[in-house]
Amino acid sequence: MAVRIAKTRAQDCLNDIVDSLDLSGGGDLKIYTGSQPSNPDALPAGTLLATLALSNPAFPGASQTSNGATLSANAITAAEAVASGTAGCFQLVDGSGTPWVNGDVGATSSGAELELDDTSITAGQLVTVSSLTLTI
Repeated sequence: MAVRIAKTRAQDCLNDIVDSLDLSGGGDLKIYTGSQPSNPDALPAGTLLATLALSNPAFPGASQTSNGATLSANAITAAEAVASGTAGCFQLVDGSGTPWVNGDVGATSSGAELELDDTSITAGQLVTVSSLTLTI
């Protein structure tokens, strides 16, 4: 049987993550090749493709949904890719590099937590985020 969290607590959890990212100077979005690790503390096994600075604040406050809570990132400035490959997962880290969240990557309208305009990335190209949404 699955664990269920009250909508208000789910909203509090997301807001705590946001506060931690913002208090540390905004944090970064790191995009990697490969699959999402089993937990956010694990470094993704794939190649780091790009690091994009999060806005500060990174997210507005979380909103309750019918089953929990969700939030969508404020605008994220495009950044140049440092390697080539197919984006598969991402990690959000705070200003000191501490990981907080990881998730999957997909193309725009794919339903992935992180949606990019193009998941096939070439070193030197600008990596543009279509959306980043966290849900509990």
